Amino acid sequence: MIFLLDDDEEFCLQVKDLLCDHWQVKTFNEPQKFLNHFTNNKPKLVIIDYNLGKETNKNGFDIIKNIKNQKDSHLIPILLVSGVDQNKLIEHAFNQGIEDYIQKPFNPTLFVKKIEHIIFNTKHKIHLHPLTGLPGNLLIEDKYEIYRNKKQSFFISYTDVDNFKPYNDNKGVTAGDILLREMAQHLKLIRKEYSVDDLFIGNLGGDDFFFMGLKKAVLDTVKRINHFFDHNLDLFFNQDEIKNKYYASIDRNEKQKKFDLVTISSAILEIKDFNRDFSKITEISAWIKKKAKKIKGNSAIIEVVE
Repeated sequence: MIFLLDDDEEFCLQVKDLLCDHWQVKTFNEPQKFLNHFTNNKPKLVIIDYNLGKETNKNGFDIIKNIKNQKDSHLIPILLVSGVDQNKLIEHAFNQGIEDYIQKPFNPTLFVKKIEHIIFNTKHKIHLHPLTGLPGNLLIEDKYEIYRNKKQSFFISYTDVDNFKPYNDNKGVTAGDILLREMAQHLKLIRKEYSVDDLFIGNLGGDDFFFMGLKKAVLDTVKRINHFFDHNLDLFFNQDEIKNKYYASIDRNEKQKKFDLVTISSAILEIKDFNRDFSKITEISAWIKKKAKKIKGNSAIIEVVE
């Protein structure tokens, strides 16, 4: 739902008609009615006109300030609309916390694109994994639906770090966090080499990662993250541990135990059946990944879902 506050009823109808194929739009001509509704109903975007009419004794900045002072409203983006093109006004608007600005009269296509961009970026920021900075579960599922709706074959890889839990337990949470951040940083470098349509990389949580896109891009990502761990073990283990291919620590029974070094396992699926929802695909890939984990060292099993 998008909220639009503007004293011009004709403009409100124009915007509502323009956006009706994409989003639900609720319009308001009076600031107080808008604020009363906003308090109990949080939209995904607010569009506010700077000039709300002399009879209201308020302008767009007054409403923005009120919004920002309300609980749980700091992540709701605001698009300011104005017939005035003044640098000081625009600068003040951004200082007030708006996401973007557009001047009346506007190009309809540009207006829609701005809104798409704001909503996507806001959702992206909210649903990034807090440790790795990669897209989290909701964004991964959304991207899967985009690929699925194209009705064209695509690849996914459900990839995780073998032996991560004992590493995290024995080396410490800080060491575990460093390992995941290093992995995520390397994945971000790989992602930059491909377009957003060719490769998507997300973090389902913990050491579970999800790659999605073209065959070449997904297979290349799996190959290169395996290579990264093969050649950068010194970031996570000392030389004796690397030489011995294990590290010693105390298990939960307070006994000395040898633990394997971390490796990577991947379940790679070629998706040809577009009737499978995301939960079913993760169920299938998790089952295949269990088989991959039984293989010593870095491993990947490729299956076709048709």
